Amino acid sequence: MTQKNKKKESIQERLYRIPYHYIPEYDGNNFSQTENINWGFEYISAVHFIIELLSKRDFKTLLDAGCGDGRLLRELSNSYPKAKVIGVDYSERAVKLASAMNPDLQFIRADLNDAGILKSKLKNKRFEIVLSFEVLEHISPDRCEQFIKNLSDLCRPECEVILTVPSANTPVQPKHYQHFSLNDLKEMIGKHFNIEKVHYLNRKNIFTGFLRRLLTNRLFIMNNQGIKNLLYRHYIKKHLHAGREDCKRIVIVGIKKQS
Repeated sequence: MTQKNKKKESIQERLYRIPYHYIPEYDGNNFSQTENINWGFEYISAVHFIIELLSKRDFKTLLDAGCGDGRLLRELSNSYPKAKVIGVDYSERAVKLASAMNPDLQFIRADLNDAGILKSKLKNKRFEIVLSFEVLEHISPDRCEQFIKNLSDLCRPECEVILTVPSANTPVQPKHYQHFSLNDLKEMIGKHFNIEKVHYLNRKNIFTGFLRRLLTNRLFIMNNQGIKNLLYRHYIKKHLHAGREDCKRIVIVGIKKQS
């Protein structure tokens, strides 16, 4: 294969990072070729915060509990290629999409609240890092304790668990059961994990509200790359890290308690 052909194939491979052929749509009445999320800068900044957080750990195995479409696991695999990473999710559609988008990674469909199925599907594996990124809010309150216990059972001794949840400072979304305060989380996970560190992310203030509206609104979507980069760098520097009273996201780092 010539260098020119390799370059063309490389361009095409990069495009398949997302299912881009699904973006243009026509439903018989309306044409659209735009898919946009106004919280994207908050999400990707939190993803890279987790990646940086893990850079201070020496680990060989990691479980992403509630991996969804696999985006976070892909980033983790790219950043830590020597680690064995596995994603688990209850949604069959999410797992199929994650597997299709990341054929070299392992994704398993299992109910995270069913300890027996989890152990069977994971073949009794236990992990050095167990990560649950924006999952707890999707679990009904009466099942949260079982979920936390199951995470603990998947941990090796002295394993770290990293949980991220939306803060109670933000309104509960229709797809969520609840948002959390630090006291909620302490009560919920304290039986199984010692909380080692708490991080507050994604400051809620006038600037971040303005940034959402500037990036996407009824009139336009910001596409100038230079301006987007400038805004994002400013956001990371000044507004990613927050306080208890103005955060949108809470990150808990815990250590499994010894029996």
